[in-house]
Amino acid sequence: MIALGRGGAVLEACFDPQSNRTDLVGQRVDADAMTVGSRTRLLRIPGNVLSLSAVVAEGSLRVAWVSQVGEGAERSDEFNDRGGGVRVLAVAAFTPALAPVGVPVEVNRYAVAPRRDSEARGWTRSRVELAAGPEASVLALATDGDEPCAGSARSCATWSVFSVAADGSSRRVRHESSASPSAEPQGLVRVGDDLAYVRGADVGRSTLFVHSLSAGSGRVSSTPAAMFDALPDWFSGSLAWTGTALVALGEERPLDAAEARSVVRVTPTDGPSPTRPRATDEGDVVRWPLVTERSWRCVRRHPVLRVAWHGGAVELDPTAPGASIDLSRWLPPAVAGIPARAGVARWYPPMAWTGRALLALDGHDHLRRWTCGRDGDPPTE
Repeated sequence: MIALGRGGAVLEACFDPQSNRTDLVGQRVDADAMTVGSRTRLLRIPGNVLSLSAVVAEGSLRVAWVSQVGEGAERSDEFNDRGGGVRVLAVAAFTPALAPVGVPVEVNRYAVAPRRDSEARGWTRSRVELAAGPEASVLALATDGDEPCAGSARSCATWSVFSVAADGSSRRVRHESSASPSAEPQGLVRVGDDLAYVRGADVGRSTLFVHSLSAGSGRVSSTPAAMFDALPDWFSGSLAWTGTALVALGEERPLDAAEARSVVRVTPTDGPSPTRPRATDEGDVVRWPLVTERSWRCVRRHPVLRVAWHGGAVELDPTAPGASIDLSRWLPPAVAGIPARAGVARWYPPMAWTGRALLALDGHDHLRRWTCGRDGDPPTE
């Protein structure tokens, strides 16, 4: 699901096990999230597409995917003990009318390694996320192949960030690895001229780390995440950039806690953070405020999400200048009344604001839409 100015598109990856190919299918929608024309097959992709992402860069729609090609392509449960086949990361360009521009570009290819033991399984699933980069380029954050851990015979799970230029040329601009991954890299957002994402490490403590990339001045380079510290006991995380602050939302579950709790942290570019750490007896652990409310309401005829904690709140407006917010990761399905996907513990329903309506895909693969009739009221379906 992707916004395209005044309108948007619904993109689907439909795998055919008989031909071992995936059809990338697109459906255009207008500003009211009503369908325009018919569903159209945009591409036929070799193998089984395991992850799909899209972004608009300088007016061009760019779509990236990770596919399993060759052995194991018919399997949809991701990595398996015996390994086999290869994973391919590719990017294709389309016009806002969903017409293909050129041919898809293969960005990365790696073998799926056999697993020697249960402690060296690598990522539990593949993931790719796109963000617009400088000079009509896109940045692709993706899981990568296993590699030997430094000074050990074990395998480390790796991930990379690739820069893909408008002419199709690509290069790897960051490569990292983890011996004990607890969450694949995710939540890629623009932070002004930079980008940020989160990833989990240290299975015992489920520590969440925030990484950043500098994408200004026509170049992409790795930069240390000096403004962030590790977020212990968070086993999932989402990022949003409001235009003036980076907001992190996570699920915290300390070892002695029976249930997970939502926690929030706000890091503004100027001034002190409105979120203050909670008191703790653990000198090396920072506990951020518990979320007391997540709600949405209409502001100037579009939905705005409010996240509150004791002593403060932040509003996430997807239409704010410079904002980078994936509403699907912030708007709980329960708040919008969206049925969850059966058998998926943590599911983010795809969403897009198309100009006059919010379009979402529910857990039963049905399209849902909301509009804003009166400011101050919740959006209505």
